[in-house]
Amino acid sequence: MQKELQIFSMASVAGDMYKSRYDKANEKRKAAWKDLKANFVPGSARFKEFKATIEPEFKAAIQKAREEVQTEFDREFEELREAEIARVKTISPGSEKMMDILGRLVNIPISVDEFGYLVEQYGNHNYWVDRQLISLSVKNGIQECAVAPDITTKLGILDELKNNLYTYFEKYNGEVAYNTAVLVSDAAIQRLEKQYTNNYSGISLNAREAGKRIVVEGLNKLDSLEKSMYLANALRTSTPDVQEGILYEICKNHESIKENPNMRLSGVSSAIENFKKAEYEGMRRAERTIDRIQNEPKKYEQDTIIYQNLEDRHFLKAVRESGNDELKKAVRHQQEVKAAGEAKEKREAEAKSGAMANVGAKGE
Repeated sequence: MQKELQIFSMASVAGDMYKSRYDKANEKRKAAWKDLKANFVPGSARFKEFKATIEPEFKAAIQKAREEVQTEFDREFEELREAEIARVKTISPGSEKMMDILGRLVNIPISVDEFGYLVEQYGNHNYWVDRQLISLSVKNGIQECAVAPDITTKLGILDELKNNLYTYFEKYNGEVAYNTAVLVSDAAIQRLEKQYTNNYSGISLNAREAGKRIVVEGLNKLDSLEKSMYLANALRTSTPDVQEGILYEICKNHESIKENPNMRLSGVSSAIENFKKAEYEGMRRAERTIDRIQNEPKKYEQDTIIYQNLEDRHFLKAVRESGNDELKKAVRHQQEVKAAGEAKEKREAEAKSGAMANVGAKGE
């Protein structure tokens, strides 16, 4: 494991260690309260004296545990932070030569494969070389760049990791509440580690909005070769959801670009045509359905529209990606209503079938 990634493992261990020491101190506290009630006369001097020590001893124990765990974590955290800043300040003669070579490629359209070879040759050697590679990837519409993100992003991720851990220390009270436990869960820490090491964009857009942004950036390129290369690269390197977002935006507002010869040569035109046949109408219909719901003033009519579209996969997917919590809640409610209705119909059908079977048996 690279030394810089040890901080993520350490955060996980620190969370477990604090929880263990808290739980041990809490068990000691519970035992003390039980002993107090069983062996001391309420109101007596000995009772009051013993009672007065229970909570302070517990608080002192968890405070000591927190300070010891935080001290060790802080030391590693600051060392890593300083190491990251030092990388930004370092430009060697060798890295200057690599930056000069990459600088000559700024105005040349680069394919995904070509970019992959550049990263293999020059990536992950120097901070500023990596920054240049990221710049080339953005310029050419390549959504994946296997080099570390910029210093602002990395320090922000480290701060988030630290804040999550310390918030856990503050909120953990012996109960494994979801909102507390999730801060130091394996999934949360692994997510931050993945962002820290590779391809973190920091863009909190849904797939549709991300696709729209990519299309706008691509079509703002100077000539048709650059535009086609950018969009082809974006389609090859985006997630399936973002690919859909790109093609949906093109079909909706820029379909004429598929007639461009460079778009045909790059494969963008065929992707547009296939998407138009298979997915576009369903996604467009779902978009119109959501517009109808949002513009309908009557709650009953909104629920009716939702209920009628519960079998439409495009509609359900558009709802998930909408960011509209009220709409998501309304859809979940109608799904529950539908499920309850179907369960009732099934029970009634089974009861009717059983009754008819009994009548038949009596007839025999």
